[in-house]
Amino acid sequence: MSFDKDFYEVMDRTVTVAAFTGYSTDGYGTKTFSTTSYTLACYAVKSHKLVKDAKGDDVLSSSQLYCPPHDNSTSQTAVSVGLSDRITLPATFGHTTGTLTPPIISVEWLDDDTGRYTNVIYL
Repeated sequence: MSFDKDFYEVMDRTVTVAAFTGYSTDGYGTKTFSTTSYTLACYAVKSHKLVKDAKGDDVLSSSQLYCPPHDNSTSQTAVSVGLSDRITLPATFGHTTGTLTPPIISVEWLDDDTGRYTNVIYL
């Protein structure tokens, strides 16, 4: 089963993703991101879950985002969110005020026999 369009009915949140492009050359090594971002519809779950980070350490994730494998702003067919990318959550996500850019702990792709049907992003 590939991505089922009916899944959009439960995707009540939208996040913005900017791809990681490298590090600044100003001597501080600040992460830099693409000036072009895209939006992803997602189903957000706020629960504590122990996941492995890029180093293999156990880290507590407080939120999980279930997203389609494509971006709903351009209908791009293949979206891969990387660990170094920047996700911006809107103020309506449930925190106090303003936007929030939490670190991405882990990304999991859920596949079946016909291909990828959802991405899970652990924050």
